[in-house]
Amino acid sequence: MAAFATFYHGTMTGIEITCIQSFLDHGHDIEVFAYGDCGAPTHFKVVDAARILSKRSLFYYKSGPGRGSVSGFTNRFRYALLAGADTWWVDSDVICLRKDWPDPQTPICAAWEDEERIGNAVLRIARSLATELQERAVSLGKRVRWGQTGPELVTQVVRSNDLVAGILPSATFYPVHYGEWAKAFMPDFKSHICEVARSSYTLHLWNEMGRRVQFDKTCLPDRNSYFGALVEQHQTAKYFRAAGQPKPPGGGGFRWRSLLPFLR
Repeated sequence: MAAFATFYHGTMTGIEITCIQSFLDHGHDIEVFAYGDCGAPTHFKVVDAARILSKRSLFYYKSGPGRGSVSGFTNRFRYALLAGADTWWVDSDVICLRKDWPDPQTPICAAWEDEERIGNAVLRIARSLATELQERAVSLGKRVRWGQTGPELVTQVVRSNDLVAGILPSATFYPVHYGEWAKAFMPDFKSHICEVARSSYTLHLWNEMGRRVQFDKTCLPDRNSYFGALVEQHQTAKYFRAAGQPKPPGGGGFRWRSLLPFLR
């Protein structure tokens, strides 16, 4: 069993609940850090995020494609948490696929998310490196652009500390590229994802890509899709809105069957 931590701000949908439940169902321990009620099921372990950073420090991207996202703050939060805790970090849109888990003896355990950047959605890191990341992220201020204090900063710090050789292949944690995020929700690509994720530890659902096109995360996924099968496996269908039910405010405009235009 491994220990994990994540952060969520807002009210969870079935996607986040399924992701977190997947870690529990594989025998792991996971803490969800949040400011107040985040809509988590009662059996989830929810921890006051103010233990790590004051809510007054929370901010959103002001411009660019990430405008309105809390991701820039989440970057600071993850580094602050990892600087003081011996745990894995996972984003709340990461699905766990395995019971066994790496036990790294290196300063950082992470994987490439593409050919140029190291992902930080799944991260285990020495406290000294986490502290360096935290300090550099804070020094850049709150008017940062998307990714600047995330994968870009992690990649810079890894390179400056001569740790690139230890970074794992993309398929370890990111078998599906963010440009192909929609495939996880489309039946036509289920067998493809089963193949590319066959030896992966996680699958990142790339929530931000869906957010940018107002993807409806509240709608029950097609049971014949890869993610739909995971919903059945982890018995989380009750946390989604069935077809025909009213859409909640802010639920998004696109549904599972309207995703083909968003593939790269």
